[in-house]
Formats: sequence, C-alpha cells, structure tokens
Amino acid sequence: MDFGVPSILSILVICAVMRVVFRKELCAAIDCEVKLNLNGNGKLVLTDLAVMVIVLLAAPSLKDLGLPTCLAALAITTVLCIKSRSNPMRLVREMSLGTPILVAGLFVMVEWWKAKELSI
Repeated sequence: MDFGVPSILSILVICAVMRVVFRKELCAAIDCEVKLNLNGNGKLVLTDLAVMVIVLLAAPSLKDLGLPTCLAALAITTVLCIKSRSNPMRLVREMSLGTPILVAGLFVMVEWWKAKELSI
C-alpha cells in the first residue's frame, strides 16, 4: 500500500493532462465506423501487452517498478522489431517528446511522495 496514493495521483494527473491536451479530439464527432481486425503483429502486440500487465502486477512485490517495466518494454519492442524487420531507431524518431517528459514527471512525483512519507 506504500504506492497506493502516489499511483492514484499519477493516474489522476495523466487523465487531467490527456483531457487538456486532447480536448478538441475528445469533443469531435466520429464520422466512420471502426472495424477491429488484428493482423499477426496486432495479435502479438496484444499478447505482449498482457505480458506487460503481468509484469506490472508482479513487480510491486519487488518494491521497484522502474527496472522490470523498462526491461519488459525493451523485450517487447525487440520482439516486435525483429518480427516486423523494422529498425528500432525509427520508433525512437517517431516518439513524441511529451511522452518521456510526462513519464519522468510522474516518476519524480512518486519519488517525492515516497521521500515525504519516509521523512514523517
């Protein structure tokens, strides 16, 4: 339960930021019907996401979410890049700069909260 409050705060911050950043898109009407048709890579991504959820559920027993999450994400990215025969640097170039900044901010917030609880 050490991470309960920071986790909830992190989720609320993410929801608030996404709500502000994507407010126009969220209010827009959807003009087409979306069909879900997963190809081989889509099914592999779905399986890998399930693996990531299992890692994240098991990681709190280790008291550190950062390293297991990072290693699982790198393993999933490696498998997908090998299977699709794509260059991982292309993914890095296409990644939004806001994503790592948001994640880093959330890690800072959780570490600050942990330090605050330890000093009490």
